[in-house]
Amino acid sequence: MSPTDELILSVRSVLALLSVLPGLWIAGRFVRRASLWDAQIGAASPVLGRLPGLAMWLALGFLFASPLIDLVDLMSSLFLVFAPSSLIPSFSVLWGSASYWLHVALTSLLLVASYALAVWGGSALLRSLRGRLFPQRPLSAVEKAFCLLALGALVSRFTETLVGGIVGAQFPALYGVLYSLGLYGSGGYAAGWILAIAGMGVVVWILVSRLGTFRRQEGVPAQR
Repeated sequence: MSPTDELILSVRSVLALLSVLPGLWIAGRFVRRASLWDAQIGAASPVLGRLPGLAMWLALGFLFASPLIDLVDLMSSLFLVFAPSSLIPSFSVLWGSASYWLHVALTSLLLVASYALAVWGGSALLRSLRGRLFPQRPLSAVEKAFCLLALGALVSRFTETLVGGIVGAQFPALYGVLYSLGLYGSGGYAAGWILAIAGMGVVVWILVSRLGTFRRQEGVPAQR
């Protein structure tokens, strides 16, 4: 590993650790909301005690920090690709192999697309729930932004698991079949991604259909 790579990875570790701080800060705001909810309903036994409150704070803190960590990972991967490193190995999976640059480009596009889908769907959901979500104390612009980005982090984890499970699948019996079809190498790698994106497209179509059903049930006019 070259000194440049070591420097990039060191900076990445520090920034990922610092990303937890904004996540814990915004999580604290939501924990206070839960405490206020306890007071408003007059709960004799508060739903959010000290230990549950701490667990909620840490869980939400990690969730809200995840988008910042994803950003740090994305930037560090791009820096590693374009840095004058001594060696950048190829990326190999069952379907084939490709350059590390291509792998980073595809995974980065997948990450950006996942966040874009989540922000689009989450924004539509927030608009449909306007006035009904925390009516006594509406979400601030910062809280809404963190909620949408946290949703993006969850969607990106799902897409990474789905695509990674397909592209990185391990079926040794298929090696001979792929070789005979001439699909090993860059062609096989591309075929694996096409199959994974097709599977993700089906999932997205189902989610969009469900969102449309929810909006019709709530009486929200369709947006054009």
